[in-house]
Amino acid sequence: MSLITLIIEEMKFVFDIDGIVQTIAIVLTALFTLFAALAAMHSARTSARQLQTSLNREDKINFLGLLDALEKTYDIRFLTRGILYEKLKDFNIYIKSYESYVNSTNDTVKRVFSFDTEIKTGKNFKGEEGESPELFKAYLDYVKDVSLLFEFEFVIPDGSEYVIEYSHGIVIPIYSIDPDKIVYVVDTIAHELLGHKDTKIHEQDLGVNRQRSFEYFEVFRSKYKDQKYLLYQYIENK
Repeated sequence: MSLITLIIEEMKFVFDIDGIVQTIAIVLTALFTLFAALAAMHSARTSARQLQTSLNREDKINFLGLLDALEKTYDIRFLTRGILYEKLKDFNIYIKSYESYVNSTNDTVKRVFSFDTEIKTGKNFKGEEGESPELFKAYLDYVKDVSLLFEFEFVIPDGSEYVIEYSHGIVIPIYSIDPDKIVYVVDTIAHELLGHKDTKIHEQDLGVNRQRSFEYFEVFRSKYKDQKYLLYQYIENK
């Protein structure tokens, strides 16, 4: 073998070794990059979980604060605070139930006024006819349904008038200067609770139509005052 041939063979061997080294270096670099990427992804997922946990904790604290404010403002007491928070995660179930109660009550209010208007415009109308306790029964049934849905009860101040709804043992306050204000109260409570989960609720005009009729209220009160054996009992302020 000539010297030139030997030199050429030596150079080929060196290049082959360099190629192997470069290949190994490239593979190692790729592996290190992969490991770094996996570590970054794991760190990102951990951070995301920690952030979500923090946000959930803050959200629950805000929700419980909302319950505190509602209790103080409207003289109510939530019976299952933590459980209610978890249940409201099924938002669609709650909004559909609430909308159903609202629509059903508004339909009843329309039927009551339509029926009574027909009586008042009849030929044989008498002054004491044309008004029935059904309007306030519809209102109180609605209040009962909403309070059961969101699991709260009313705290009746001393000396206040109230109605006992016997089928569920629910006590409902009556505001003497605004008898169906309780409808507004439960609608506000429902909107605040649902709005905590979806702020768009605050933009919707969703609630029961209040007639603010003292005449219908007096008919209801007269029928159910101190009646212990009917569905309702109206307790007067003594």
